[in-house]
Amino acid sequence: MVKNTVKKCLSLVTMALVLCLLAQMPLSVLGAEIQEPVIRNGVKYADVASGKGNSGSILGDEITANGAIYDITLNGKTVGSLVFNKNSQYIEIILTSNVAVDVLWNCASKYANCTLDGMGIYKIPQLLQDNGKTQSFNAMWITNVRQGTPGSYQNIAVHDAKQMMVNTQNIVILDVRNQSEYQLGHLYNAELIPLFALENKTALFAINPPSTNDPLMHAVYQNMLNSFHLSDHINDPIIVYCKAGSRSTLACELLAEQGYTQVYNMVDGITEWIKNDYTIYEPIHHVNVAVANGQTTTDIEHWLSYIEDCIPCQNIGENYATAPSMSYNDVVIQQSDDYLFAHTTVNIDGTVLEFDTESILLWQQKETASNFNRTTTLTLSTAESLEGETLQFYRLYVEVQHDDYSITISTFLEILDETTYAKSTTYMEYIPVGPKPVTTMEIVEFTDAVTLSQLFQSLAETVDNLGHLYEIAKENSLTVFAGRYYTLADEARLLSHTITTQLSTYDKPILFNTAVVVDISKSDWCSIICISAGIGICGAAYLFPPLFTLCFFYGDYIITYGCDFCGLINDIDQSQGTSGIAMPKWISSVQTASWYGSPAGVYSASNICGTKSDGNSAQIYAGSTGSQAVIVGVMSGPAKGDIWLYGQIALGTYTSYQVWVSNDGVNWGSNPIYSTSQSGVSYTPYNIYGGYASSTFNYISIACYNTGNTCNMYVDCVTTTA
Repeated sequence: MVKNTVKKCLSLVTMALVLCLLAQMPLSVLGAEIQEPVIRNGVKYADVASGKGNSGSILGDEITANGAIYDITLNGKTVGSLVFNKNSQYIEIILTSNVAVDVLWNCASKYANCTLDGMGIYKIPQLLQDNGKTQSFNAMWITNVRQGTPGSYQNIAVHDAKQMMVNTQNIVILDVRNQSEYQLGHLYNAELIPLFALENKTALFAINPPSTNDPLMHAVYQNMLNSFHLSDHINDPIIVYCKAGSRSTLACELLAEQGYTQVYNMVDGITEWIKNDYTIYEPIHHVNVAVANGQTTTDIEHWLSYIEDCIPCQNIGENYATAPSMSYNDVVIQQSDDYLFAHTTVNIDGTVLEFDTESILLWQQKETASNFNRTTTLTLSTAESLEGETLQFYRLYVEVQHDDYSITISTFLEILDETTYAKSTTYMEYIPVGPKPVTTMEIVEFTDAVTLSQLFQSLAETVDNLGHLYEIAKENSLTVFAGRYYTLADEARLLSHTITTQLSTYDKPILFNTAVVVDISKSDWCSIICISAGIGICGAAYLFPPLFTLCFFYGDYIITYGCDFCGLINDIDQSQGTSGIAMPKWISSVQTASWYGSPAGVYSASNICGTKSDGNSAQIYAGSTGSQAVIVGVMSGPAKGDIWLYGQIALGTYTSYQVWVSNDGVNWGSNPIYSTSQSGVSYTPYNIYGGYASSTFNYISIACYNTGNTCNMYVDCVTTTA
């Protein structure tokens, strides 16, 4: 791809003066054909390292030493570099910022000059002699360095942007919102670079390979090279958008200043895109369900549209910074197959909440087939708080274990009187066997009272409609959810039939009904709690009977703290031995910790070992562009399935990481099982997804690398589902 037309900026007179001053050559050497330098888009310069500096005060230094490494600087900042190789066909000059550089060079008796304008990789050619042959380089001069030609950008309406996306080749769609916003919905094929990280991503991406022979570090390096780099598209059309247009305007100004040549600002952002009823990639919806005369009507809203009127929802995923100190203790006093009596204590920032819960199994049904087991139970619980308040509720619970998936349906029914339930909260979950790089979530609210059997019949129809929405999506990563939702809907219908035929005594009207439908891992429970709390639903209620009771007695705490209950959920996971972070396999020892680049390193590596969180973390850090840090752990036994890193990404950083697995700790394959970039959002540790391993492995590696932004991870423990 041609960069900018070479400028013949020196007149014959000026050239003569320069030559007399710098090279002391006669005027007769002038007149060589000036060839146009070209940018090689995507070429990396692994052989350029820091060397002799060339600042504005010493412009005109003659470069003649073969193999000399030269930095090009402006106002004390390195803006480019070159390596002077006399016998090379070209000398590459790499400009990493939007600057203009005047270059003069000679080959034998021929001289030429040009201006390189803008970020890129340029090739300065040998010159053709009178006999028609090329001649090796003799010398080169950088005669001037200054700011490059400023670029510009265009504002375009969403319908024009849509047309461009359909009709334009090599187009880049750039989302500059925060990661939490991106996860709730984005344009198809959009690349995420948050505005705060964009400046570091505009520079030319070029890094040195590892100095070690470690095959894993070289594999990480190669995957870094193969990932998306914005600088590879400096001359391609780039459509930038945000929520409503303010951040995208700043992003376009930055890109134009850095020399990007075809920048378009999508006015009014994704909000206007949705108003025009254009499709987006969205794994979460809000659904209003109306039931009249036995007929169910569903109104499915874009979540991004719904939260416009839901202030607490607008900061989902960003509200972790003030997490309270929490501890949880559930003591079983008496237990049998059909009876449980327990005392629960929760300490939230010094406030102690206590209650007793008595649960009686009223009904149970078990079904077994060749490829699945289904268990349905109905339990009556009576809870009493320390202050003497009493709550009675039913819990209807279905668990399906299939060869290909597991399904959970859990409904809590608050008893109003003998004929009516005050409200129901339902959690419906589908977990496939296999990788889950994308999860979905649906928040369902009923506008009408329904009976218990009608509740599940209406939920079945609602989930069917959501399945159809995913079926017509534009990406396979979403269409796969259609079949899963249809299966979940079938289970809801079956439960409705079971209530009608076997639990008719309990088929009473429910005044208020809400539900959460997910295809998600329990390690994403924080999202459920956060979103539910955002719309005033006590999100933790779906997960455990003790939390439902806590929600009823002390609901203000859960709705106030919302997202910050993640730590409490992890405590419950560990104490009850349910899925989450208390998983079967973990890192038992550290095999190696290695890194390259400075600053970079792995600190307190052994803190990554252990079956669950102990409050101590291993730090994996890469602080400069091109640096990398890798920690390799030995598993406690052959592991497989979903991998979770319990810890945190440093608050405010935009961290890139990869997860690799191996059987022998030597052969790691050519690709990681998971690779992504995430923003740090919490001072409180949480579960960070690490990919899915379909085959067993004995070694695991977490690689943290820097492609323009600091990578800073703290990992307390690593667990797998099998």
